[in-house]
Amino acid sequence: MNLSPQWATFLSAGGHHAEHWSAVGHPAATDGELLGWAAAQHAVILTHDRDFGQLLWQAGATAPSVVEVQMERCLPATHGQLVLDCLAECDRLWPACCLVQAKQQPGGIRITALPLGRVV
Repeated sequence: MNLSPQWATFLSAGGHHAEHWSAVGHPAATDGELLGWAAAQHAVILTHDRDFGQLLWQAGATAPSVVEVQMERCLPATHGQLVLDCLAECDRLWPACCLVQAKQQPGGIRITALPLGRVV
C-alpha cells in the first residue's frame, strides 16, 4: 500500500507476475497478514516500509523475501532498473529468504540472508 500501483504494471511489463496489495488484500491488513499471504503465494514483497526486515528477523522467517526500497518518491520511471536488479537477486537466491535493501547510491543493493546467520 505504500508504493504506487504503477509498480505492478511496470513489473508485469518486465515479465514478473506482480499485483498491488490493494488488488489482493485489505488496505488495513497488518504487516503480519501481508507477510503470511506472500509466504503462502511464494511472492516477493516490494515495499517502502522498513518494518518488514525487522519482522522477518524477529520471527526467524524462512519466507517470504522482501525488497525494501529506501528512496524518496520511488517510482518506476526513476528507480525501475534498480528494483529489477533487486528482483534478479531474489531470483538468484530462490528459494532462500532474503531481505534486499535498495538505495539510490553506489553499491545501492544490500542483501541479508534470512534467517540471520545463513551465508549467501
